[in-house]
Amino acid sequence: MVVRLISPLKVESARLASLVQVEVDRRNYSRAAAIATTLGVQTAFEFCDICVPCLLENAIERVEDYVEPHPELQIQLVQFLDGITTNNAAQLSALWRSYPWIQTKSPRLSGKSLGKLIERLLKKFELDPKMAPLHTKTRTFLAFRYQVLTKNEPTTRLENWRDLVGEFVGKDLELAYTLVNLLTNGRSIDPDFKEAQFWANKLDLDRRRLPYGIDDDFEDPLSGNGDDADENWDEDQNGGKFYALRLPRERILMIDTQPAFRDFLAVLAEETVSGYDSETLPMTSDGVALMQVAFPDQVFLLDANALSGKLSHEDWTGFVQGYFNNPNLLKLGFGLAPDLKNMERFHPAFANLRQTAKRVLDLDPLHRQLFLASNQVLIASYTSDNRGLSGFVESIFGLPLDKRDQISHWDKRPLSESQTIYAALDAFVLLDLYNQILALSEVRGQKDHVYKVIETTIKFGNKLEKNEKKLNSAEEKAMRKEMANLRLSQPVQPLNKEPISVRDIRIACDGMLQGLCKKLRLHGIDTRTIENFESTERLGEIAQEEKRMILTRGVKSFVKLKKFVPPGFILIIQDDLLDHQVEEVLHYFNIRMSPDDFFS
Repeated sequence: MVVRLISPLKVESARLASLVQVEVDRRNYSRAAAIATTLGVQTAFEFCDICVPCLLENAIERVEDYVEPHPELQIQLVQFLDGITTNNAAQLSALWRSYPWIQTKSPRLSGKSLGKLIERLLKKFELDPKMAPLHTKTRTFLAFRYQVLTKNEPTTRLENWRDLVGEFVGKDLELAYTLVNLLTNGRSIDPDFKEAQFWANKLDLDRRRLPYGIDDDFEDPLSGNGDDADENWDEDQNGGKFYALRLPRERILMIDTQPAFRDFLAVLAEETVSGYDSETLPMTSDGVALMQVAFPDQVFLLDANALSGKLSHEDWTGFVQGYFNNPNLLKLGFGLAPDLKNMERFHPAFANLRQTAKRVLDLDPLHRQLFLASNQVLIASYTSDNRGLSGFVESIFGLPLDKRDQISHWDKRPLSESQTIYAALDAFVLLDLYNQILALSEVRGQKDHVYKVIETTIKFGNKLEKNEKKLNSAEEKAMRKEMANLRLSQPVQPLNKEPISVRDIRIACDGMLQGLCKKLRLHGIDTRTIENFESTERLGEIAQEEKRMILTRGVKSFVKLKKFVPPGFILIIQDDLLDHQVEEVLHYFNIRMSPDDFFS
């Protein structure tokens, strides 16, 4: 109201600032920040007058709004937060003493929360990381340390690791000495003095600053002359048995020019199914270095870096429309969300790709629905201790993927032969998996059901179906009344007048009653359940198709499910204790138990 009144009067900024000062004097810092932002008088105050106490009070979003119109204040905010990263506890204690009347102490100004806050503000305001040198240095060190520690992973190939580490170190001598110390201190990694010596030689480090124990007599394990079998990093960790790419090498095509890219776009209209994957930039969790698009007879590797400088916006838009938004082309992936998110960051043409892409099937949730559910629709041919895509491949084909090139310098050109094969296979194997799923569904007699699961998974964006709208107050009140009436109207008399055997009943449970489902099975009752990622309607369909009684835990589910079965064929389980739940079921359906029924 004040703003609407004074805006036409063109009140001078000093008088406007005095309105804010009243709130500062009253120590209503968050309110002062809001008024100053609305009146546009932020620059009339020192940073410590309003922003610092707001930060201490955890009114961080208020401070973000306060500084957003003023780049100089954005920098001041980030620099202030960066400044309290060292000796954090001592600095915060000093700040609390400066504002003893502040009771609420922000938890986001210390530890990892502070680092995440600085990182978010740098991205939000598009500031140079150099504006927060202490945070950037810490983040760089942690990322570098993580990269060094991957050296001992069985899926790491030595030359790939060296490429990444060398790219990271660059010309930074401090990181170079840090690398040697990490390789030799034995705290986080097994000491490797030979590898430390390799880097000391390569980077021409000062011998006086090197740890004791580095020997100048050095043989590079990659030279082929070393005698130590333990240094053979390329030794096959799986006896040479990995799932192989079923495609001639000449059918893997690198796309790094505009003419080749446009030839690739012409192919899209002819295809109906494809596998998609991408590789990220080195030492980051985002950015795109390579995009892999696989078809049954060829794989295209799109060099993101080369193409970014050669393609027009229209070219990228053509890729989005011809591939991702093509309703006639099924796109297969595994854990697709991060890939699509990185694409959105890569170029404006991919904005909102996760919402706009059509006929995208993520094999990760499909795998869980078909193979890992308690009611297995399909049975895997093999067992696997591996996780992710490699584990899925091994469970279907008996061989895992060779993941030694996963951690690679994907920005380096040309790609090594092993990187090229790895990238092509990661996309092409999705086609193999999809075809095998369809073949297994034929063998198991579940073809129609599997196709239905696939289409449902695509329809709901590879996530749970979310079809419940938010109720208004009147609807919510009516729903609560109905829920109360339903609970009160639960029958006390058994559904069946005469006792029945465990063999005379079949039951379907909702996802909240999986424990009860297992218990009833032990009692010899034919019981199945749905998984948490399946919809309530799916439970009703199962009960209808297989003539099962329904057990549910929620009244809202009861309302949805009662249309699928005759009256009385659905029971709301009320007790929290498992044994009491079993008694509810036995009583309501009048089931007579005998010792022979257990485990039957």
